[in-house]
Amino acid sequence: MKIAHRRLFTFLFGCWLPAMFVAAQDRQADHEFFEQKIRPVLVEHCFECHSSASGTVKGGLQLDYREGVLRGGESGPVIVSGEPTESELMKALRWESVEMPPAGKLPESIIRDFENWIQKGAFDPRDAPPSVDEIAAESWKKKLAERSRWWSLQPPKKTQLPYTADDHWMKEPVDRFVRSRLDDAGLKPAQKATPEVLLRRLSFTLTGLPPTPSQIEEFSKAWKQDSEAAYVALVDKLLESPHFGEHFARHWMDVIRYTDTYGYEWDIQAKGSWEFRDYLIRAFNRDIGFDQLIKEQIAGDLLPSPRVDIEAGVLESLIGPMFFHFGERRHGSSLDFNGVHQEMVDSQIDAFSKAFLGMTVACARCHDHKIDAVSQRDYYALAGVFMTPRWTTRCIDTPEKYQAQIQELVRLRDEIRRMMGKKWLRELQEEKNSFANLIGASSADSSIDNVGHPLAVLFSQKNSVSLRNVKASAEQSVTRLVLEPDGQTVKAEGTEIPQVDSYSIEFETAAGSFRGFQLEVLTDSSLG
Repeated sequence: MKIAHRRLFTFLFGCWLPAMFVAAQDRQADHEFFEQKIRPVLVEHCFECHSSASGTVKGGLQLDYREGVLRGGESGPVIVSGEPTESELMKALRWESVEMPPAGKLPESIIRDFENWIQKGAFDPRDAPPSVDEIAAESWKKKLAERSRWWSLQPPKKTQLPYTADDHWMKEPVDRFVRSRLDDAGLKPAQKATPEVLLRRLSFTLTGLPPTPSQIEEFSKAWKQDSEAAYVALVDKLLESPHFGEHFARHWMDVIRYTDTYGYEWDIQAKGSWEFRDYLIRAFNRDIGFDQLIKEQIAGDLLPSPRVDIEAGVLESLIGPMFFHFGERRHGSSLDFNGVHQEMVDSQIDAFSKAFLGMTVACARCHDHKIDAVSQRDYYALAGVFMTPRWTTRCIDTPEKYQAQIQELVRLRDEIRRMMGKKWLRELQEEKNSFANLIGASSADSSIDNVGHPLAVLFSQKNSVSLRNVKASAEQSVTRLVLEPDGQTVKAEGTEIPQVDSYSIEFETAAGSFRGFQLEVLTDSSLG
């Protein structure tokens, strides 16, 4: 009997285990289908009007949790499980009744996903409606995933050069792309520019200045001899011109909102702005890499190996962070006025993101970005970085820059010392009076030019006066000031010795004139 029961149990268990396993697999598949195909569409296209985060739920239909979907809206249930053709939700998606979503009919592939979902029983794991924050996070997650695929956010990659029939027209790989688009549009390349026009275009492009008469004449002669060599030589000469750095620095100054003053009512001068301007000019003229310029302008004061211009005697990297200080500012310390500091930080974020990211991050100050892949959380994380630093003035001169002037000052100091010594010795030798008479004669003359001035101060006669009604008090309550029997001495006592204290001593003297008084501060053995 026991054996029979045991065999029966084994048989039943063996039949039940596969059934449980298949059911679990089906449930997992339904869950993945909902999360991948259904939930993202509801979040992106339906939650704006039919969720707890929409304020007023339109039509009474709430699609952000299972019971809301099953209950339906003011017109009744929208889903009939297992019957897609009978479900009002499918009619709305196919625009056979109401047109949902109203912004545009969904692709046919998405509509088929909803049809399959309802056909299989409309599995929905959402037990309760999400909070407003959860809906916002879910919605942003979907938008971010979509925006992250935009071409402007993709890393550069090598591509195949397009085919063009006229290989002689191309000189550089980029020319193939230009010619390919011209051919696609049915356009022919423009005629080659004359030497005069080419010179003018290059001069304005690279230096911002028109060519001089002598340049025109020189280039025309060189063009007749060898046009290719003349072109290369002209480009090299314009790139070597100091005007090249001046011209291209102006382009970058426009990008980072350079200003000589802070504008507004007081129009205060932007301290060090001209140093930043010259810094840019030197960088462009010396062909400093753009990656290096980015590092210097964002955190030039933190670079482990700052860039030094020996010729100019300047620590170039320390000038870069001046980038953050341009733009309109208010008078005085921005921290003294509520809101002004935040406006300055917003200006920094706006300039930083446009210059270095090519994105308008400042739009996310009040909400998740409407276009770019930037959230409000990203904005305030960046704002926290820009609010943290303490800005101080730094010396940008190299130690060697003023070495020649320092050596000259040392030489002048020694020369002045020798000349003064000779002058004093000569006057002492010519003085007929005795040493004491010299001091007496100098006591009334305290000018530095008088040879006896130092001696008169050191050896002038001192007359002491008596004090009366001496009073003493200490700022710290733990200190006790006691007047000694001589009436002239005050001793500080106390069980504790404060780190910092201030003493006030008052006294009276007889009438008279005084040239100074002497206060002696001494230790006492009783104080330990």
